[in-house]
Amino acid sequence: MALFAALLAGLVAGDRLDAVAALGVPTMQPRFADVRPITGARDSLAQGLDPLEHNPGDPWGRALNYPRLWLLPARLGLGPEHSEALALAFLAVFVVGLCWLTPLATTGPRTLALAAALFAPVTWLAVERANSDLVLFALLAAGAWLASRRPVLAAGAIALGILLKLYPVFALGSLLGQERRRALLMAGVVALSGGYLLWLGDDLATIHRHSLAWNRISYGITQLPDALAANTGASPGLLRAGAGLAFAAIAGVALRARGRWHLPAPAGPTLAAFRSGAGVFLGTFCLGSNFDYRLLALLLVVPQVVAWCGRARGPLLAAMGSLMALLLLLLWSMTWRQGLAALLGSETPGLVLDEVVTWALVALLLVALSLGLPAWLRPSWPHARPLLGECP
Repeated sequence: MALFAALLAGLVAGDRLDAVAALGVPTMQPRFADVRPITGARDSLAQGLDPLEHNPGDPWGRALNYPRLWLLPARLGLGPEHSEALALAFLAVFVVGLCWLTPLATTGPRTLALAAALFAPVTWLAVERANSDLVLFALLAAGAWLASRRPVLAAGAIALGILLKLYPVFALGSLLGQERRRALLMAGVVALSGGYLLWLGDDLATIHRHSLAWNRISYGITQLPDALAANTGASPGLLRAGAGLAFAAIAGVALRARGRWHLPAPAGPTLAAFRSGAGVFLGTFCLGSNFDYRLLALLLVVPQVVAWCGRARGPLLAAMGSLMALLLLLLWSMTWRQGLAALLGSETPGLVLDEVVTWALVALLLVALSLGLPAWLRPSWPHARPLLGECP
């Protein structure tokens, strides 16, 4: 983490963030592009405009596709001239989030795997854009670390994330723990989230309408169906329905398997982080197309997967090793796809392979997440056979 922070500081201070283009990361100028719709909202408000609809204060005219809570900086006077300062604040919060995650690297393999994931292009994409998902990652990491120590504070961190960008609702699995009473906290946060969604009302449709997508730096359940529809003339609706059914079938098989086997893991921040990261990845995958900086949540998955790899044998070791390999392949997709495109003269093979990797990771994570669910959720689950020796 210290090496990453030092490299980050050097690139920012030397105005060399454009160097991440060598990893296949598409860069934008001026730098820190994703804070500019937030700071540009001040000028748009001054013109009597709704920044969620029309935001000329942004250099590219992009609407602010966040909940209205993000208008607070503009109402406090933060404008385009404060974009660099706000970006640096986001980066600082991200580094703090890494400090929550670093204690989970308790072994050499965990440290190496986390480093390989942290230095991936996905991270540099979020950093180069100074995207607000840097802040959301910090909240998710804090929630995972606090889940077994201060569950109320953990729920508060997740609830704040939901207020900011909604999708951290998928991290509520980190509160499951091993005790039934934790479900009350989850129910409370879910109820508040439902009320918040109702309060947002028409803003949700507006945010969705102005959310951009670019398949070269995106993931989601609609990616493959839309690409197939564009190239074959097939119905996008039918293809999307097929993708949804495929996901549901995988989830059904995974939950059925949980009735026969389970993956033991000691209750604590490592397991909570896994449930949080896997939940966010799978949940956002189902929402449709997401920019790749949301894959930062997969950093939370790494320590538990490495721990299971260290204890697994035979087919289970192969499955966990494959899960880890697929995770790193997806995080580094921009880099190897750039090399493949240069070699073959086309981006298409790399994009197809990226979809194969994504769906394979979805399947394995669904199974691992299901097998790692606590036994109290269903009466029959306590009789499931452990796939590993019981944890101390």
